[in-house]
Amino acid sequence: MLAVSAEQPFDDPNWWYELKWDGYRALIHQTQRLRIFSRRGQNLLAWFPELAALSRYISAPSVLDAEIVAWHEGGPSFEALAARRGPYLAVVFDCLYTGDGWHLREPLRARRARLAKLVAPGGPVVVADGVAGPGRQLLAAAAERHLEGVMAKHLDGLYWPGRRVRTWQKFVLQQVQWMTAAAADPRPGGGWMWTLVENPDGSGPVVARLTAPVDWRPQAALIGMRHRLTPPLAVEVGYRRRTAAGRLRHASIRQWRDVHDNARPAAP
Repeated sequence: MLAVSAEQPFDDPNWWYELKWDGYRALIHQTQRLRIFSRRGQNLLAWFPELAALSRYISAPSVLDAEIVAWHEGGPSFEALAARRGPYLAVVFDCLYTGDGWHLREPLRARRARLAKLVAPGGPVVVADGVAGPGRQLLAAAAERHLEGVMAKHLDGLYWPGRRVRTWQKFVLQQVQWMTAAAADPRPGGGWMWTLVENPDGSGPVVARLTAPVDWRPQAALIGMRHRLTPPLAVEVGYRRRTAAGRLRHASIRQWRDVHDNARPAAP
């Protein structure tokens, strides 16, 4: 099950709020043997054999929804996870199946009540903590810890595998910054890909390559298959986080300024 983006953060005693972790979504199957699958059905145990230790801390039979994170310097590190540098932690937040059968048509409050009975304390798997009610307060705490944001889940919501539903909503923390589109590459299917840097003159290391607005036309000097923008364009970019190398993660163009210094929205 997947979340929609909330129009704005909200408080509600009928909603459960959890921190949003920066990791890999996983389904943990603890039946005759432990199996861990990604959202696309890939075998995560092949990627992270260290996760086999989870079987000692989860009661069988069960199927749990979780996030696999790499824990470094007191917090999650997506860069360490992508580089397969542990230690790893499984944060479980939903119970889909136990020996009593499937629980998809039970409300979230009942499914969460089952989790505490399935997970042994003290190991590399923990039950996601949270709070019912003050979602905006938890979002402020997430911002202080430089986390991705907050997941909001209706306590009476059912579980719909593979569907994006409004009973799960995400409050995503996003940074906004004006940067520079220094060059553009034509995309195979049409359109352009902008190369973004931070310096206004178009110099400096690349921080992202993002799809240009659909109505953009290049005013550029052609160099091979790349267009160096003349002059560089000012681009307002929203992004969640930076990598250790300075690249932007989950970035998108919000607006840009043309040669006449007119602000243009990036998309309808």
